Amino acid sequence: MFRAPWVLRRLYEIPTYSLFLYNLLLDRNLEWRHKEHPFAALRYLFHDEPLDLIPEDDALLSKVDDLTMVLCCLTELSVFLPAGVLSQGQQVLAADGIDLHKVVAETPKHLGAFFFKLYGIYHELVAKHRKYLGSTMQTEALVQRMQSFLADYHPPLWGTVELGRVEKFLEVFE
Repeated sequence: MFRAPWVLRRLYEIPTYSLFLYNLLLDRNLEWRHKEHPFAALRYLFHDEPLDLIPEDDALLSKVDDLTMVLCCLTELSVFLPAGVLSQGQQVLAADGIDLHKVVAETPKHLGAFFFKLYGIYHELVAKHRKYLGSTMQTEALVQRMQSFLADYHPPLWGTVELGRVEKFLEVFE
């Protein structure tokens, strides 16, 4: 078991990732095309997206799919965000002990084929939500969803059984 513990560590970082993505949405100097990715990832994370690959009634594996969608977004952002914005974001994440470059580089290794399956769906998700970005940014709906998510999010407490189940799930995609 070497992939499941890595996934669990990343799940503990979800609130930090979500705040990073949310702050990108609030950045008035960032072009709209750069905001599409964090917007789509947050909508997925907040369960505003009926496309969940793994239904929410599977509390264990649904968290893996939420995390993977966020990591798809971070992978995209690490490639196309303006250097200054990316550098600032990396510094903010580093203050919480997160090395964005390392996480992005390790993601395909640890999530394997599951990551690549969701990566294809991720681009469809971004395109689908593009039309909602402007209207949502002008309402308090996103603020409320973010507050609710942060208040309700609890990192999973996985034992050996849960870690083994996640490991087997990831192996199925190989």
